[in-house]
Amino acid sequence: MPAEVRRALTAPYRHRRDRAALARFIQDVPVTRADPGWSLLAVVERMLPALEEVPILVGWGMRDAVLRPPLADAWQCRFPHARVLRYPEAGDYVLEDARAELVPEIREFLATPRADGPRGAG
Repeated sequence: MPAEVRRALTAPYRHRRDRAALARFIQDVPVTRADPGWSLLAVVERMLPALEEVPILVGWGMRDAVLRPPLADAWQCRFPHARVLRYPEAGDYVLEDARAELVPEIREFLATPRADGPRGAG
């Protein structure tokens, strides 16, 4: 990632006090049934079958510090029809880290018509 892009992305978090909300967000991600957000996660999980017919493209940065590689495998298991692209050198800013490879994939994905009509329909 170019230095100027890295500076722009990290500018809001230069001081420890500015990172408090980000740290809290990560702490709020439910991991066990005892975590407060678990019930919301269960609601979302019950709704996932609605995506079984929806084309899905996922660009995964394999060096993401939070969304670790096993989660990419979980996405692939949950949505076997999804196209999960793994970028070994990309982190959580996958669109920056792998833009040369990922952007053309996104453009192709969006340009490919669906069986039930154009991508933007419905």
